[in-house]
Amino acid sequence: MKNILICYFALSLICLLASCQADYNNSKKYPIEHKHSYSETHSHGHDEYHAPKSSPEIGTDNFDNIKNRYSSSDRSKWQKPYLAISMFGDLAGKTIADIGAGPEGYFTLYFAGGTNASKILAVDIDQEALNFINEAKKGLGEAEENRIETRLAEPDDAKLEENEVDDILISETLVYIDNPVEYLSNLHKSLKKGGKLLIIDFKMKKIPSIFPQVEQRIPLYKMENVVEEAGFRRLISDDTSLPFHYMILCENP
Repeated sequence: MKNILICYFALSLICLLASCQADYNNSKKYPIEHKHSYSETHSHGHDEYHAPKSSPEIGTDNFDNIKNRYSSSDRSKWQKPYLAISMFGDLAGKTIADIGAGPEGYFTLYFAGGTNASKILAVDIDQEALNFINEAKKGLGEAEENRIETRLAEPDDAKLEENEVDDILISETLVYIDNPVEYLSNLHKSLKKGGKLLIIDFKMKKIPSIFPQVEQRIPLYKMENVVEEAGFRRLISDDTSLPFHYMILCENP
């Protein structure tokens, strides 16, 4: 009986150690993902999200300027911006286009203040949104501010030059474009070969009323068809990491 008990406790200890090791491995693999509950009060105090200090590409002293001034208290908890940004990999020396950057330049400011990208093009069809971004970027350091360039686009044309950008982010925007396949197809000439395109859009599930109604959204499977019809190579479809959005990472072949 004594030997059986010893074996039992030894087996339990092994299982516990294995579980701890798995948690540690996951924390190393996904260092930027934190679990938060969403509050529907939508208050506008200070953002509680903190970038990990260990990341080689993200996390600078200017991050506090961004999160305290230009982010709602809840958004970073469910948007998880660094989870999205990390999907691009190393951004050193790269030019990033944030298409649909308005109304507050949320991702643009994160790119400038928290990554080592060389230039961030904040693209939007709303001049007032671009004016806000131009004011907001003054809260960053001079080097970060100088990396942001705003660009007025048209509903069917992002106004990007040929081979101008290394990567493109389109967040919460394609649902408002009349012909998303044609729109994405036109981006091939602006996105360098092998460049990444990340699309973030709304899930079909029940989500807070601040987002578009379900009939206005594009389901994940349809968005997958859109990017493939537009000639992009789909690399990742992720509908689990974010509570209200899915993410599709593509490559310009």
